[in-house]
Amino acid sequence: MLTIDQLGGDRDLILARGGVTPQTQVCVYTPRVQVTDNWGWCNGSCNGPGNTGCYDDTSGAIGADGQCSDLNLNSPSPWTYFGNGEGQIIVIPDTN
Repeated sequence: MLTIDQLGGDRDLILARGGVTPQTQVCVYTPRVQVTDNWGWCNGSCNGPGNTGCYDDTSGAIGADGQCSDLNLNSPSPWTYFGNGEGQIIVIPDTN
C-alpha cells in the first residue's frame, strides 16, 4: 500500500480531484502480459537487453531451461510490462 504522497507526479493531482487525500492508502500494481506460441517462444527479453523473445525449452537436455516459466529464476523477464513498465493501475478503496 502506498499513500498518494508517495506516488508523486500528475497522478496525485488527478487522484486529489477524485476526492482522495494525500494520506489515503491505495494499491498500485503494474500488470504484465505473456504470449506463448505453439513452438515454445514467448515475448520478453530473456537473453540480455535488446534481445527479444524467450524460448521455453523444457526438453530436459543439459543447459535447457524453460525461459517462459514464471518459476524460472534465471529468466529475468519472460513477459512484457504494461505501459513499458511505466503503466500502473491504481485501486482506490471505497471510502463510503
